[in-house]
Amino acid sequence: MSSVLQYGQMEIINHAHGVKCVVNFKPCGWFGREANKIEATIYNKKGEKEYILQGDWTDQLYGYPVKRKSKPEHDYKTASMGSTTGSTLIAPSISSTSADSSDDDEYDDCRVLLWKVNPRPPNSKEMYNFTSFAMQLNELHEDQAERLPPSDARLRPDVRALETLDIDYAADEKRRLEEKQRTARKERNKKKEDHVARWFKEAPNPYNGQMDWLFTEQYWERDFSKCPDIF
Repeated sequence: MSSVLQYGQMEIINHAHGVKCVVNFKPCGWFGREANKIEATIYNKKGEKEYILQGDWTDQLYGYPVKRKSKPEHDYKTASMGSTTGSTLIAPSISSTSADSSDDDEYDDCRVLLWKVNPRPPNSKEMYNFTSFAMQLNELHEDQAERLPPSDARLRPDVRALETLDIDYAADEKRRLEEKQRTARKERNKKKEDHVARWFKEAPNPYNGQMDWLFTEQYWERDFSKCPDIF
């Protein structure tokens, strides 16, 4: 069985406030010691390091503020990382070596537990080792179905079949959907029609001027009459 390893660097930018987070997914290595480990640095709008995040993205994530040698604006010993449900203040020994650390920075001797994965439910092994949250993603109440567009992924018959462990039917449905979409693409090509996104438009991002896909807000009008029948 093959597995997918995530590693490399990611930048998350809040263009409205000038805040940036640089996330480093560590390579697994030959012995797997760094598997799923991440380190991240949060910068304020001045480009100064404010917080360090460390942990395992499949298990738990900690954060702690950077204390610079100059007088801090507030007491980091009592500072909160923000309102997080169930977060706990912990004071273990931590390493001050980070991919973004330097000799000019000092790190607080306490860190905050920002997130910890919930225990798997008893039937997790029978459900692809999903969490309770993942198991409930496709669940629909009766009043929800009529408010969703026909293209909503929660209505995919092949996915629903997988969730009920009907593997053969799921495979048949997947092939049927793929062939249906190929046929629809051929029909558009014959008519020289381009596919038009329903809920997004390509336009300059108002914060950085770069071309981006922007949400049109039309989804909330609940007019699904022009949605394609893809299932």
